[in-house]
Amino acid sequence: MLNFTVIDYIVWGIFILERIYYIQRPWLKQRSIERTHSTEAEAKPEGISLVLCIYNEVQHLQKYLESWISIDYPNLELIIINDGSEDNSLDIIHQLTQGCSNIRVHTINHQGKKKALEIGIQKAAFPCIALTDIDCYPNSNQWLHIMAKYFKRRGCLIGFAPYHYEKHSLLNGLMQFDTKLLGEDYLKTASQGKAYMGTGRNMMLWKPDYIDWKAKYSNKLATGDDDLFIQYCAKNNRCDVVLDSRSWVYSSPPTSIRQYIQRKSRHQQSGRIYPLRFQVRLFLLNLPTLMYSWALFLSFLSWSIPMIFMLSTLIHYLGSGGNLIRPRNTNKFLNFVLGRWCYGIIFPYSILRTFWTDKRKWLG
Repeated sequence: MLNFTVIDYIVWGIFILERIYYIQRPWLKQRSIERTHSTEAEAKPEGISLVLCIYNEVQHLQKYLESWISIDYPNLELIIINDGSEDNSLDIIHQLTQGCSNIRVHTINHQGKKKALEIGIQKAAFPCIALTDIDCYPNSNQWLHIMAKYFKRRGCLIGFAPYHYEKHSLLNGLMQFDTKLLGEDYLKTASQGKAYMGTGRNMMLWKPDYIDWKAKYSNKLATGDDDLFIQYCAKNNRCDVVLDSRSWVYSSPPTSIRQYIQRKSRHQQSGRIYPLRFQVRLFLLNLPTLMYSWALFLSFLSWSIPMIFMLSTLIHYLGSGGNLIRPRNTNKFLNFVLGRWCYGIIFPYSILRTFWTDKRKWLG
């Protein structure tokens, strides 16, 4: 007969509550993807303005700008805002965009990404605006066609933006888990009409609605406007979601733990101005991983801790939203396991860091 300790009961209780929490939410299965077809617009927007903000991005410009220039869309305006770059970014931009009549480059004094993005949206010629980052690349050359297909000329459209997979990288496993955890949740809630966040790396917005929101609301944070605008749109039933994998935009993962923590802390800063119900939701979403990760240090006291951690992670990896992880294989699962453990260890520090980090500071 098995002898259960207090720790066993606690860990099993967390696992059961975690399963109940996930069961209560919609699943990202094929039927969920098909449901998004109901948001398909009757006609494509006549034109789309794609806004890119640049600050000291020579490496990413050389690697990814060509993929955005070659996007297949008949009436595309590409707006590049050079936010006072101090390297050779502007030279690279002019070199790669030479002869492209649909590309407009504007150079401003360095004011941070938030201000650069606002200027880019203001200068957009078309009311339908697509947003992404220069350290990203589209999963398909048909990216804008798919986004335009589901955009309804109102509010915003949320897409998925996973991180590029790298083998044998603990940091990449951490990013894969982070993206899967949050991506699965915000895409599910958005498909229910209850969106609370998204990512500015893969998003489309309707300029008149954005200007109207900007006139009513403002905040002093350097980031988070995309999430607040999404919440505003969802509240007015003007937020849609696209799950088609051809609409995905892949991002370059951080190159160091320090860079990841800085990025995570920025997101935590934004979360502090969310409505209370969304803050509670994110807390509950992260709580099981936080508890499992720290409880693993007590594995010598209970055999069930590592077993439940592995079982929970396997279910999370293969279960609801598993189609957000591509490719899926043994090596990636092992990275995913280690990434989840690291996520739970680092998460508390990323929250504490927001209390001494300048809220107005924006990297890039």
